[in-house]
Amino acid sequence: MAEWGEYLEEDHGRRVVRVDVRSGRVTDFAEGFPHPLALAVDPWGALLVADWETGVIYRISRLPV
Repeated sequence: MAEWGEYLEEDHGRRVVRVDVRSGRVTDFAEGFPHPLALAVDPWGALLVADWETGVIYRISRLPV
């Protein structure tokens, strides 16, 4: 889930969180985005994060083991 908090508020939003659907527990996954807006998964399993402010799509993937 992408959290986009209040415009001038640094305490909320601007991060991607993981939500455990069974327990409802929310944990941080990635942060440092100006305004994350949308999430998708590409065909290779990487997470795509679209940032509204920068117009950039970030790709987050696991490093090869």
